[in-house]
Amino acid sequence: HHNTHFPPRAAINASTQPELLPPPPTQSQNNMNAYIEQPSLYIWNFQFNKADLSPEVPRVATLRGMQHLLKATVTDNPEDRTIALKELERAKRLCKSITGKKDKIEELAAKIASLNEQAQRIDDDIDMTTSKLYVQGTTDGADVPEYENLKDRFKKRPAAVTDAALIAANLELDIGATMATLHLWTAIVLFMSRNFLAGGLSLRKSWKKYNSLYKEIQKADSNVEQDVRDSIEAGVGAFLYSVSVIPNGILKSVLKVIGFKEDQDLGISLVWDVLFRQGSEIPMVFLVLAANYLFLASELDLESSLAKFRPVLEYCLHRYNTGLTFKFVASVFVKKTGHIHSAVAHLKSGIEHCEKLKNEQADDIVPSSFYIDLSQAYLYLYNYAEAENILNRGFSAPFEFTKKGLVALHLAVCQLRLGKTENLDLLLQNMTKLAKDFKQETYTNTKAKLLSQCKTTQDRDLLLSVAAYEMMYYWREIPSKADKEASIEKFDKEIGPISKITIPDIKAAASIIYGNFIASQDKEKAMQYFTNAVNMKKQIKVEKQWIAFAHYELANLEYTHEKYDVALGHLKVVGQMKSFPFDDVLKTRAKALEKLARVKALENGDTSRQRAKTF
Repeated sequence: HHNTHFPPRAAINASTQPELLPPPPTQSQNNMNAYIEQPSLYIWNFQFNKADLSPEVPRVATLRGMQHLLKATVTDNPEDRTIALKELERAKRLCKSITGKKDKIEELAAKIASLNEQAQRIDDDIDMTTSKLYVQGTTDGADVPEYENLKDRFKKRPAAVTDAALIAANLELDIGATMATLHLWTAIVLFMSRNFLAGGLSLRKSWKKYNSLYKEIQKADSNVEQDVRDSIEAGVGAFLYSVSVIPNGILKSVLKVIGFKEDQDLGISLVWDVLFRQGSEIPMVFLVLAANYLFLASELDLESSLAKFRPVLEYCLHRYNTGLTFKFVASVFVKKTGHIHSAVAHLKSGIEHCEKLKNEQADDIVPSSFYIDLSQAYLYLYNYAEAENILNRGFSAPFEFTKKGLVALHLAVCQLRLGKTENLDLLLQNMTKLAKDFKQETYTNTKAKLLSQCKTTQDRDLLLSVAAYEMMYYWREIPSKADKEASIEKFDKEIGPISKITIPDIKAAASIIYGNFIASQDKEKAMQYFTNAVNMKKQIKVEKQWIAFAHYELANLEYTHEKYDVALGHLKVVGQMKSFPFDDVLKTRAKALEKLARVKALENGDTSRQRAKTF
């Protein structure tokens, strides 16, 4: 068992939830893919030069594609996505060349047995005595459980299988699981490129394969090796959860045609089991748990959700201590708990690791996504000079990326606040050009259209001033009372009276953001601001998302007032609106709230108006 110790955390208080984690899974069987653990650990740690990716076997070929996919998530560079797709396709061809061929299966099994004999084992006693989150200032010793029970749930990794015959008996299943994973990663790359049709088809292939394999291992006896089960259960769990939480649409319809059924609870249960067995699938299940307990957690139950996720994050920050994916998630976590300075530390650490990679292994990773989030953190702290510095680094990236228009917009915000107004118009022209180049980036496109309606410098400056708060609002990253009070004071100073704003789109945005800031203090006043935004729906010409967000905010407040049917009515309006910035984020949140409201309505015996599900 790992020597796992989690220090207390002041950012959250879960003392009302003594049993936070699900029960441990059954003991692991043998480890058929021990040889992949070390290179997988290096890849997810962004230590690419240390990973031996030379063996021409399906799982190693998959890691080659994963390496470029991970780079693409950090850089947003189209070239990295192209390389990732090529490597993933190459791995698929390798899988197909082996499947169903007895001689090749036996040859590959012998090779894997040899690799397992040589495999370097991962230390079973990862030092967990010092928490990265703890070091970076997110606790002052408040009374929060230490989660000692987590270490008892982890299962010791089993011995590597070196019997070629045993490996061969499991190899068809393992190659099938690898193929399903390759289709899944391919879909993610295609979605990143906004190729939703091709991505949906790849996702369909992935689910079809995972579902078939899952049925097969449920019928099989205990001879199926545990890491093969982990691979299949991780994929099935990820699907069952992810597709269950997304709103209805073409993607879900495509999957339902081939028999997909929503089962969010089973999905979460499967990924917890895989996590506790500590195999090479930890990163995949970590991302599912991050989605459930962090990114898509209900605001009505956020504290409890963060408490459940924190020990998992702590564990992964140690196991993958230089992994940029985990640093990014950590930055989001601490922002949710109100520790913006700690978020800055995580993001700066990620950027520094990219600089180290460039020096040590000539791997030039320009961390565009980290530049954007770090600059946003500085904007939350009203440190416009540091935000400008980071945004300039992003804007000077030697390639165009999807969110470069957003970088230009926020750079204009910083320069306005710093009094550097001479280049504002040029920056905003660049934003408009980039928006046209990346039409799929709806936020900057709508902002460019709204900018064209600003006839005066005063209107332009007001648009930028409100835009400074919009990401803060979209991602719900100013949770603490003190931070909200500071934000209200700054907002009043920078925006002025909302009643005097003449452009309806900007007025609606300001109303909703301000209403969100004051909702915890004065629900009735906040409701009035949200209602004012709804009443402007005929005047809003460009940024239609504010109508949807206003209805969502009203649904939240009506839910807290136990008016569940009224809340469902607002959510129905959200569901009927289409194609607006952050629609996927809002509709996923709305779907979760709808589920809660329907349950509460039934508990209260409110069956007078049974609504069909909107999402």
